[in-house]
Amino acid sequence: EAAFSLYSDESELSVLNRERVLNDPSPLFIGLLAKARGLSERSMGYYQPAIHAAWSAMENDELTNELFVAANLKNVHLSDDKVKIVNPATQLSFNAIVQGYLADTVADSLRRLGVDSALLHLGETYGLGSHPDGRPWSLAVMGTAMNEEVDLVGTVQFSDAGLAVSNNDTQHRLLNPITGETMVKPRVVAVVSQQGAAVADAFATAFSVASESDWNQLYENLGGQQAGQVKIWRSNVLAFENGRVFC
Repeated sequence: EAAFSLYSDESELSVLNRERVLNDPSPLFIGLLAKARGLSERSMGYYQPAIHAAWSAMENDELTNELFVAANLKNVHLSDDKVKIVNPATQLSFNAIVQGYLADTVADSLRRLGVDSALLHLGETYGLGSHPDGRPWSLAVMGTAMNEEVDLVGTVQFSDAGLAVSNNDTQHRLLNPITGETMVKPRVVAVVSQQGAAVADAFATAFSVASESDWNQLYENLGGQQAGQVKIWRSNVLAFENGRVFC
């Protein structure tokens, strides 16, 4: 909360967005910003934490080209003792990664304490080790509301990995940070990453807004079958799984 809350005027993130500079940022803030930058690059820019002002404007039908251009981490400069936003229209939000980052941090702490089997739900999910029965963890995924009903669309199995699920329905618009296109896409995305819940979190966001022609490249950037799993349902029908397009 002290580092990343958008609801506290005194958080490091709120100070940075308001004052355009954050002096002596905490190691936690620097660590997450650096991780976010790397994940934005890996996800081809589809995960974009500098999109907050543009997204808010889109919600109010006030999106401009100036705000879209500002929605880029290139406008955020990081040094050892200072974070500076150089574009006056740029604002940051780590909502699409911070819960996964927290899950990873707690998982690391439990691992050091000798816990070898646990399922953590902290906004996103981390499966520490395997299920006590010796099998992978298996979690159901809820679909998009259709005819005012929500059904299960599938399951994911994973061990010692992070899981993030992004569910977008027809009531919410999305913003493509590459093209500036606003869209309504009823997609459910489940991403598992052996590199943790923060990585899964960022890629789940990326797959939610990405052009379908980029799904395979995003999957390879995630790490392919060696490091992750991806399932995407479109209107509750499986459309993509681990590099294979179904419809």
